[in-house]
Amino acid sequence: MTIDTAQGEQLALRAWARLSIDGVGLIEGEVVGFNRAIVVVAIAEAVRVPRDRVATISLGVDAEEAQGLLGTTMLAVTHADGRRCVAVALADDGELRQRTRIRVPFDTRVDAMVITSRTTSDHTYKYTAFDLSTKGIGVHGPREIPLRSEALLRFAVPPHRGTIVQVRGVVAYCRAVNPRSFQVGFEFDRVGRSQIQQLHAAVTHLANHS
Repeated sequence: MTIDTAQGEQLALRAWARLSIDGVGLIEGEVVGFNRAIVVVAIAEAVRVPRDRVATISLGVDAEEAQGLLGTTMLAVTHADGRRCVAVALADDGELRQRTRIRVPFDTRVDAMVITSRTTSDHTYKYTAFDLSTKGIGVHGPREIPLRSEALLRFAVPPHRGTIVQVRGVVAYCRAVNPRSFQVGFEFDRVGRSQIQQLHAAVTHLANHS
C-alpha cells in the first residue's frame, strides 16, 4: 500500500513521532501524514509491526513535544518516496469505550478504599482481580461490601511496568463464594480520559496475550 501525504494536513515544519508499541517497543521517525484519524510515521528500522497493537504516541514539531495520544497500529504502508511507514489509527473516548467492552482475565492486587457504605467507612481492603474491562473490574477477597457502595480503587496495569490506575468504583454485585471469600464486581465511575486510555491499553494488551 502506498500513501500520499497530500490528503493529510500540510507539515510546514519538521514533525516527528515517538511510538511505544505493545510487543514491539520504542520506534521513532518522521511524521509524513497526519489528520484527526490517522498518523503515518516513516521509520528507518527494519521492524515488523503487527496490526491491532496499542501504541502510545508522542508527537513533536521541531523542539516542541506533545504526549499522551493513544492509537492502534494498522497495516504497514509505503511512502511515495519508498520509505517504510507505520500507520496508527488514533482513538477518541467513544472509540475506546466501544472497542474494549470485552472482559479479559486479569490477575493483580487491588487496593479498595471504601468511601461510602452502610457498615463501614474509609477502610482500605486488599483484593485480587480476576477480570477487567474498560467498564469495570472483578475482584475476590475476604471482605463483603454492600451493593452500591463506592470505593477508590488502585491497581497496576500493563503494558508498561509501573503504570498505576486509580479510579472510583461502585459495587455492582457481591457474591459469597464461601463464608470467608467474596466476589465483588466494581463498575467504574467518573472515569477521565487518561484513565480510559490506560484501561484501553491494558485490556487490549491482555486480550492479545491471553
